[in-house]
Amino acid sequence: MKKGLWTIVLIIIAIICMMDFAEAAEPETKPTYETEKLNTGNYKTTFSQEGVVFYSVETGKRPFVLFIDRKFLPNALIENRSKLGLIIVERGLGVVLNEIGDGMDTSGYYLFYGGHVQGFQVGDVIETYCIYDPNNDYIDGIEGRCDYIVQRAEWK
Repeated sequence: MKKGLWTIVLIIIAIICMMDFAEAAEPETKPTYETEKLNTGNYKTTFSQEGVVFYSVETGKRPFVLFIDRKFLPNALIENRSKLGLIIVERGLGVVLNEIGDGMDTSGYYLFYGGHVQGFQVGDVIETYCIYDPNNDYIDGIEGRCDYIVQRAEWK
């Protein structure tokens, strides 16, 4: 009986922590994009965050930009994005694990924040946007990335 009670208590604590984590992860700003038709007939899509351009790509046909959370992004979509005319912008949340910037996202994947986020601390929650190259279908074809701190660690 004691084991069942502790299991229920742990589940309740986990749910409360996940709810708090989800609230903390609401973005203050997210990347914006603009697509323009060039004289060549191609389309240029430019991504920026708070007015600073961090990625630009040219495609042969007008792209459809899809913002999607990492946990809902199937590999089949990534592997067929050029055929579908998609620019996929993947959103993920992670936590900084150590002083050099190693981190882990909510799906359990490793991320390195050291070269991307200035002034991070161990325990900070980081929101990451990765933009997949729309001109190929490589599963690791990430061409643009922006990160920012959405919640500071409250302990030292």
